[in-house]
Amino acid sequence: MAPRPRPTSPICWRHPPRAKHASGLASSTAVGAPTSAAPEHLRPLYSAVEKVNEDADLYISPDKLQMVLRCLRTRDPVVRLAVLGLGEHKNPATLARILLADPLSPREQWEEELETYCSTNRGPVLLRYGTGTDDSVRRQLLKIILIPSSRLKQYNLEILIGSINKTTLGTPDMSATVKPEDIALAPSVEYSFTPDVKLPMARFPVHKAVVVGDAMRDSVALGHFTAGLAPSGWSRALVKTVLELPARPGRANIREDGPMLTMDLELASSALDEFRQSVENASTYEQDWFQSGAPALIEWFAQDMEFHDQPLKPLVRQVVNSVLDDAGQKIALETASRSLDFEAAVIPDEKRHAMKTLLDEWAEAAHTELRDELDAAFASMEWRRLTWWRLFWCLDDVHVVGSAIMQRSWLVQADKRIGWLAGQLDGAGFGAYSDEGLSQPYTSSSPPQQNSIEATMKDGVQHTGGPSALSTSQPATEDALVPKALPASPLPSAPAPLARAHLPPWPPHIEDGRSALSSTITSLQTAGERIVIRSVSITAISYALTAFLYVSFPTLSIYEVGAVAAFGTVWSMGHMQRKWNKARRYWQDTLRIGGRLALLDTEHALETLIEKGGRPTETKEEAAPITSARDSVASACKALEELGWNDAPSPGSRPSDGDPSVKAEQ
Repeated sequence: MAPRPRPTSPICWRHPPRAKHASGLASSTAVGAPTSAAPEHLRPLYSAVEKVNEDADLYISPDKLQMVLRCLRTRDPVVRLAVLGLGEHKNPATLARILLADPLSPREQWEEELETYCSTNRGPVLLRYGTGTDDSVRRQLLKIILIPSSRLKQYNLEILIGSINKTTLGTPDMSATVKPEDIALAPSVEYSFTPDVKLPMARFPVHKAVVVGDAMRDSVALGHFTAGLAPSGWSRALVKTVLELPARPGRANIREDGPMLTMDLELASSALDEFRQSVENASTYEQDWFQSGAPALIEWFAQDMEFHDQPLKPLVRQVVNSVLDDAGQKIALETASRSLDFEAAVIPDEKRHAMKTLLDEWAEAAHTELRDELDAAFASMEWRRLTWWRLFWCLDDVHVVGSAIMQRSWLVQADKRIGWLAGQLDGAGFGAYSDEGLSQPYTSSSPPQQNSIEATMKDGVQHTGGPSALSTSQPATEDALVPKALPASPLPSAPAPLARAHLPPWPPHIEDGRSALSSTITSLQTAGERIVIRSVSITAISYALTAFLYVSFPTLSIYEVGAVAAFGTVWSMGHMQRKWNKARRYWQDTLRIGGRLALLDTEHALETLIEKGGRPTETKEEAAPITSARDSVASACKALEELGWNDAPSPGSRPSDGDPSVKAEQ
């Protein structure tokens, strides 16, 4: 016989073709089929489950969900039962033979084939209803044996015989993310083209599962597995463990009070063979059959398999409910975990009070520094040298002296300590000031004007003095800090922020204030230049007028016309004194008020950081995925409830009277 040609298409290697059921499923069972492929009464539930597949894919097994969608595309879907051993296939094959063999018929060929195949542990095998041989079955990647069993036909059932590794059952403290029912209801299956060509392991989801193990070798592993099952609910209805234990003479090997059954596989198999040899062994067969514990497993096996007037097969409904319930539990667990994480990240009030104390100490020291340093700077020899009568030859020193005051006396230490304080807040868990949502806007609505001092001099506004503007009985507010005699907008409430690609990790109000207020030095020097030019011009005009009068009126003496020159000179010097002193006082108040507002904005920004920082909250964008997943699962559960349900026991909860095995038992 020529060897079978190796597939050339790479798609066949990455995506094994889906096995065609012997019952012949329609094309609507394909994955991704439209909603119209489902029966009309199941379309709302089908659409809701598809929505769950889109929104809650992180909280649900895709294999199980695709199995659910396939079941909802037909009224009587094919259901699958997995019979799994712990590292071997012999006991699962024997158990499957006990479930499917007809005691009224002689030993059939499929029994020999199944026993031979599983005795060598060659891999998983799928038992499907059918007769004879089918060429399509031979081309499948999974070994398939066709069995003319009435139970397979009656329940539209397939049985997967496989094995799971003992190590996957874990220890008594199994991880909550790997549940025993997930291992049993979605066992790993190794597909193969030939015995020598293997494919990667793939999940094979089933509706029900039986895990069978030997009492001597596997009792501990089965105990851990059973203990990991949920104490109540769908897991114990869909998953059963069978402990292969020799029956005691005269006592039935049966236990129905939990998820584990004890069963004597050898006794049940020998009873079946004895009855086939002769009908005279019926009494012995009945005794051994019940003593082995097989009827309890057959009863559980047949539960929820058949339906008549229900809108959905009971077993499929239970599987859908289990998938949605599992997804809901995972979503609730993640929601609770997120809430605990947010609560744990909240900084206690004691630490906030300690940081507020540090901020108050910094603010007190900064205001004291601003007052003392500016008082010392404006009382220094360099500033006094810029008096009005020295302005003619010291005009070029205005910018130098003003820059020196800004760099040496305007919140130098406060600016250094604010970085240290912001670092303390960041280290305490409040976050950096540059973090999104923590940085605060500035109080000012407009940047400082370059010509503010010039405008003050030009408009001739009367100034009441810096200190008097601050010594009022009214509470100190930002508006009260601005001298009342100043124009409406010569000085903003606070310096405007500089254009930056990224904010520093501390409030930049002081740095921006220094940069903005430094621009007023040029305005002060420009005002001085205008004052000097105006004074010189008035003096020159007075002398020119004096000369004109002396020439035009010879009768006037030199003393009489000189009075005009003297008056012009005195008036120009007085005007120069008044204007220059006003400009200097205005600039002093500008530095004081600008510094105080910069400190107030900095203090307010850090207070906001202490109040709002360290309180992580979930944004709408972050909560959107889990919210949509929760809503999708809730909609699917509602659609499942709206199907309606008959609470009466299903007629298929036990094998029908026409089953030959039941007749043999009777």
